[in-house]
Amino acid sequence: MGASTSSAVEKDGPAVVKLDAATARALEKVAKASGKSTTQLARAALREFLDDYWDMLEVERRTKRGAKPVPWPEVKKRLGLDG
Repeated sequence: MGASTSSAVEKDGPAVVKLDAATARALEKVAKASGKSTTQLARAALREFLDDYWDMLEVERRTKRGAKPVPWPEVKKRLGLDG
């Protein structure tokens, strides 16, 4: 990546993403099998990736501050998912 980046993507606007051939074929294959458009699949995959990446960045930030990790059973309990 260069030192300076900018985004020409507008909210709810088009975005251009260049895919390698193997990824494009996989996307088309899943789209055909699922009955969803490649746009729907790409949008969902990108959203999931960004959510996961944001979570990872938050974990890194908290770790650098010295915060202690919360065990998974405690997370489930706090979210009311323990049963």
